[in-house]
Amino acid sequence: MVEIDNATSSEIVTHAIDPARGKTQLPASSPSRQEYDFVFVTHLPSFYKVNLYEKLAERGRLLAIFVGATSTARTPDFVANPAAFDHVFLSSGSVERRPALATLWRLWRLLRTVRSRTLFVGGWDLPEFWVGLLAARCTRGMVMETTGLGVEPSGVKSAIKRLALSLTDIVMASGNMHADFVRRLGFRGRVFVTRGVGIINKHSEPPPPTARGYGKQFLYVGRLAPEKNIDFLFSLFKRLAPDGFGLTVAGGDRVCRDGNIHHVGYQPNDRLPSLLAEHDFLILPSLSEPWGLVVEESLFCGTPVVLSKACGASELIEPGGNGLFLDTTSIEAAALQLLGIDADTARSMRAACGPAMIDAKDAGQVFSYVEALNAVSPQSPS
Repeated sequence: MVEIDNATSSEIVTHAIDPARGKTQLPASSPSRQEYDFVFVTHLPSFYKVNLYEKLAERGRLLAIFVGATSTARTPDFVANPAAFDHVFLSSGSVERRPALATLWRLWRLLRTVRSRTLFVGGWDLPEFWVGLLAARCTRGMVMETTGLGVEPSGVKSAIKRLALSLTDIVMASGNMHADFVRRLGFRGRVFVTRGVGIINKHSEPPPPTARGYGKQFLYVGRLAPEKNIDFLFSLFKRLAPDGFGLTVAGGDRVCRDGNIHHVGYQPNDRLPSLLAEHDFLILPSLSEPWGLVVEESLFCGTPVVLSKACGASELIEPGGNGLFLDTTSIEAAALQLLGIDADTARSMRAACGPAMIDAKDAGQVFSYVEALNAVSPQSPS
């Protein structure tokens, strides 16, 4: 974490501090200017953002401005310690409990001292993102992780989104649904599709799949929230119980067995590869899912995915190849789909997964940012 004091500009973004030391302090006067290719204003140092920024820092000078250091809604292993690139924390506490007016002022002052070719904000949901767009003196970009499913292109909320986009020169859309959404809102600038929201934690060697045959064992990983379509999922597997199907639920605090549904509670990220290897499929029947990073983690580990088309990451799935799209309109229709998977199909789907696809996708994600940088700002920072 960075403490902003009376240091020079080079010291501002390189000194780590302990969050327990207290609030971030601002300099009495503005630091001397620094030059960057990429400046990101984002919520907090989530592990997948940190991994992405590390790769981008290999391609250009990068500054990450984190609004907060933690989140009350996230587990400790969701955040990572940024070390390979320059970074600043506007608040040493959680995003939700930050002193908003103070962080806005800190951000404004900081951006008046930084020279950059591009500045990217993480959406439109925080006032800091609006300050970033207004204060930027370079190409302004927005990282779009909203699919827009179910959002009407009219009304007050959409008008606010349109206003944010009017301050934006380029959009880095996570996927094609995200790109379509900003077009529906009337955005006419450049849109680059990144095919991701960051880069997952990759173990050097994913655990090998178990030697057992197809055991009809499915895994759900995520929050137990209504938009995740949890009730549908539970009803589906109760329907499939007589046919030998089992569901493991990794999420929430509950640890118990309910027939063929095994609740194991929250599982740390480093446990996920071995958990995936113990199951035949990951299943994600969400009604709304901005992306779904667990889909990438599953494919990387060699476990095919059954998911709804409402998931942003659904474009990574080739039906019949590395997974299939689940019909979430009917329990019976979904049950027939899963009953149609036999041992040979499960084996061929598993063979279509693995690290190579995700590695190539991530390389393309990094390239999309470099492509955007060179397309819209070919000159040095100004």
